[in-house]
Amino acid sequence: PLVTGVQTCALPIYYPKKATGVKILYLHEPEPVRPDLYTKNNLKKYDHIITISKTRAARVRATAIVPLPIQLPKYKKVEIKRDKLSAIINEHKFSASPRGMYGLRRKVIVECEKKGIPLDIFGQQWSDGYFLEILRRRQALRIQIRALMPISFKEVISHIFHNYSRKQGPTESTECEELLQYKTSIVIENDLDYVSEKIWKSLYAGSIPIYVGPVDELDSEIKSAIIECKPSVESIIEKLQSLDEKILIYKRKKAKEII
Repeated sequence: PLVTGVQTCALPIYYPKKATGVKILYLHEPEPVRPDLYTKNNLKKYDHIITISKTRAARVRATAIVPLPIQLPKYKKVEIKRDKLSAIINEHKFSASPRGMYGLRRKVIVECEKKGIPLDIFGQQWSDGYFLEILRRRQALRIQIRALMPISFKEVISHIFHNYSRKQGPTESTECEELLQYKTSIVIENDLDYVSEKIWKSLYAGSIPIYVGPVDELDSEIKSAIIECKPSVESIIEKLQSLDEKILIYKRKKAKEII
């Protein structure tokens, strides 16, 4: 830990001095979180690489794919009036990787503030203060430098010291039950090479995902229940401003059938 409540997101990897047998790397964490795992020097140490998506597998020449298991929330779903437009549930993360999507989340939030579009923010560390924010940004940069991977300084300093007016505090649990109140949710993956649990939590709650991620990884049923977006602020804002209630009702029905 750097200070109380803040932890580094990259742990040291220990290799046996005399490794024998077949060496296998299971790539679970995305590159913005663990850039050290994705270096060419590290990847070539292994006989086999297992990863969690077709997109990532093609990028790192993986031997096998083991998709993330679908885990639905355990809370009892109830139908309540959805009188709120949209929410985003994410920890306030930082990365120095050009692949990181954390900066896009911040840009979308700030643009919604400018345009007066209702978007509530849930998640850890949106109110940690400037000192902790600087420490976490610095740590993200240090991790990227140590891995000798490309650095995006624009991503590191994205909206530094911005005071987010729509923050609602952390979620009550990791299940994201708060989404029951919202018509839609902004779901932006950490990296565009895998599908995480975020999409399932939104579908379960009936909060239609405005989704930025590897859409080609999704089957046609799931595509029918989400709103696809390009990884750009303009695309996401355009979708938020042109929502049609009839389409949302249809997609909510499809989501229920999938669940």
